[in-house]
Amino acid sequence: TDKSLSTTFNRIPTPTVDLTVNNSNIDNGTSTTLSWTTTNSPTSCTASATPASSTWTGDPGHGANNSYSTGNLTGPGKYTYSIYCTNTAGSSPTDSVTVNVNEPIISINTQASNKISNSIDTQLLQYLQYLLGGGI
Repeated sequence: TDKSLSTTFNRIPTPTVDLTVNNSNIDNGTSTTLSWTTTNSPTSCTASATPASSTWTGDPGHGANNSYSTGNLTGPGKYTYSIYCTNTAGSSPTDSVTVNVNEPIISINTQASNKISNSIDTQLLQYLQYLLGGGI
């Protein structure tokens, strides 16, 4: 009798990760949310940011659906967030998103500015009159 052994191996595919950002253009001092989905059961993910972030580092989570708030970002500038995931079959390609932070908006209260200007003008005029011997 001929006895044969047949074995089937199911190869585990490498993981994938898809990183997205809720809003890629934000105002100075505001935040946005990163979201990422994974497939093929990653055992870990590794995050990095440029400039470096104290919280978007290491393994931020490797479940099927994940999210992360950037916290308030200051600008102007660009913040790049990257992530890749691994399992026993290997690593996913790194996925990245960039957040553009707009310049701070500077507003001037013209009414207050005019009051300050008028006050300085009055004081300067009084001082000039004093210097010229006109008294106050």
